[in-house]
Amino acid sequence: MQHAIDYAGAVLLAVGLSALVLLTTWGGNQYDWASPQIAGLVVIALAGLLAFLRAEARASEPILPLALFRNRVVVVTSGIGFVIGFALFGALTYLPLFQQVVRGDSPTESGLQLIPVMAGVLLGSTGSGAAITATGRYKLFPIAGTAIAVVGMLLLSRLDAGTSALYAGVAMFVLGLGLGLVMQVLVLAVQNAVDYAELGVATSSASLFRSMGGSLGTAALGAVFTARLTDELVGTPAARVSGGSANPEAIQDLPAAIRDAYTGAFSDSLSTVFLVAAAILAVAFLLSWLVEERPLRQTVETSGVGEAFAAPSSGDSLRELSRELARLVGRERTVAHIERTVEASGVRLPPGPAWLLVQARHGVDLDDVDTITDNRPIDAAWVREQVGLLAERGLVDDHRLTERGQAVAERLIDTSRETLRALVADWSPDEDPRLNDAIDRIARELAREAPGR
Repeated sequence: MQHAIDYAGAVLLAVGLSALVLLTTWGGNQYDWASPQIAGLVVIALAGLLAFLRAEARASEPILPLALFRNRVVVVTSGIGFVIGFALFGALTYLPLFQQVVRGDSPTESGLQLIPVMAGVLLGSTGSGAAITATGRYKLFPIAGTAIAVVGMLLLSRLDAGTSALYAGVAMFVLGLGLGLVMQVLVLAVQNAVDYAELGVATSSASLFRSMGGSLGTAALGAVFTARLTDELVGTPAARVSGGSANPEAIQDLPAAIRDAYTGAFSDSLSTVFLVAAAILAVAFLLSWLVEERPLRQTVETSGVGEAFAAPSSGDSLRELSRELARLVGRERTVAHIERTVEASGVRLPPGPAWLLVQARHGVDLDDVDTITDNRPIDAAWVREQVGLLAERGLVDDHRLTERGQAVAERLIDTSRETLRALVADWSPDEDPRLNDAIDRIARELAREAPGR
């Protein structure tokens, strides 16, 4: 199948977003908000984004199909992801700077002090993932996560030179916990709400909007920080220090009076950034109430931290679905899949002999015990025992499949494929032969894995 790359859409989106980032970065800093340069960037941004929408409406394979946004879940989760990215990346950019400028920590020390944020993210994501897997309910987590994240931002807004490391760590942990509860659920909700054909692009769009929010948030909150810091420094001994661009190491070498004035202004300015970020996260909290909870598909499970914060993927629906299917079967282990297959086929065999029967049907010599046990959690005695059981049932004769054994093996292989197809029944595998190929591939891979003892 030949694909048409949406070059026009990619270029126009890049132009529009770049202009937006530049105008939020330069506005009020390098150029006045009413300057011709900023006005020009506004025009470029609007023209680029409007042209992008027009191009997407006409493209045969758009990078961001507009029809996707007829789905309420996609619209709401995209909005939440954008807002969270805006507040998160915009505010967290300044935490290491706070540690270096106000506390005099080294870059390495300031980076290590962000560990509570990731600890909170890990706890929140793993805890919510386990709860969602057990209950199938997920709407509560974006609501609770955004609310907790707002509290975390408010706690961070109280940071100053006298703040203890314990308080700062707790505040960062609370923020991370809130983020961990919500970020992965946004991806899950989108994957659960769209058709198979839209799975890849919907997953990528969730990451795209978060990344867009992060880029704009870093620029916009950076502008807020710089403007507030400049105002705070006016009339102080530190007025000659060059705003937010000052070198943290150079700040520590300033005379005590100037250094204290600067760090005080820096803390107050950072407090404003966190308060603004908290207000922005409050918008995400309100939006989270609009998330529509739908019954979870069997092939959809909570993503890990890496995926929740990852860059947009290739957008290939088959790849996304194959990964989810393989992960689901892998989570349940090979022996569980074999047991399900044997039960569904009506064959009265334990998992071990059933697995060996399929191996023989795929051309494995049941007399070649060394090959069967190679790099597998089984031993020769176990293999011989299972082969003997197959022989007793009349399925194997002289280590070769009997006619009846071949028929039973074929039934197991067909049932294995049908078991996998049942997991993606709501995506109609027959509509895309590539999906059937993926199911066959996963079935073959499972057939090669030993069930263990």
